[in-house]
Amino acid sequence: ADLSKAQYPDDWDNLTVQQSTPGDRSVDLDNVYSSMVPGGWLILEGDGVVRSYEIEANEELSRSDYTLSAKVTRLTLKSNEQFGTLTIRHMAAFGESDKLALARLPITDDLTGDEVILDGYYPGLVAGQPVILTGERTDLS
Repeated sequence: ADLSKAQYPDDWDNLTVQQSTPGDRSVDLDNVYSSMVPGGWLILEGDGVVRSYEIEANEELSRSDYTLSAKVTRLTLKSNEQFGTLTIRHMAAFGESDKLALARLPITDDLTGDEVILDGYYPGLVAGQPVILTGERTDLS
């Protein structure tokens, strides 16, 4: 006889995300993740499914299940697609939102003449000093 079923009647081997949280669009993570913010993205992977979700809300709470008690992050997502097929035991969550600076746009204009206009002040650069420019020559085609 399998005594574990008698001692622990709630089996989490096949428990899906949809069954594990009270909200229809929420998922509980294993720890506190304050860096997962509304407007950011969460990737859930498991059971052959990889899905991205936009985060709507982040809540820190205490949860007790399966003889464990811990502070966790509950994320409310804008969608619950695939929640019925993602199992808690086999799922991994990836996500963190970092604000990144925009990259500068490349300058695509051809250089002509004998002057170059710079984008700012460069101390130590003096008139007549040799400089190196990189790029592709368009006058050879």
